[in-house]
Amino acid sequence: TMVIWGERDQALLPTLLEAFAEAVIAADAEYRVVYFGPGAERLYRTSRAGALGRGLTELYRYEWLDAAEEARALDALGTVGVWRGENVHVLHDGTRLVVESVVTALRGADG
Repeated sequence: TMVIWGERDQALLPTLLEAFAEAVIAADAEYRVVYFGPGAERLYRTSRAGALGRGLTELYRYEWLDAAEEARALDALGTVGVWRGENVHVLHDGTRLVVESVVTALRGADG
């Protein structure tokens, strides 16, 4: 699960996200990691301290299963702010993780 949230939301969500057993990663609008949960540490073989502040592409390479799914995801995120589907995350050691992602773009009252 990946959550993208605004600056004003950062104080509210970490406590909630700790309850997830899944690999929860939250990134800011520039795709820098602002939260990296315990499940993410296990799955991506990276410590929280090693992930925070880094760009998502520093942790894994993102692959779409097909171009049509990429277009659907970008459209959904731009219109309703949520996309759910499968994709592949390739770790730097070559490990390929087929993941079901739920990406939510959280927006504050100003946007």
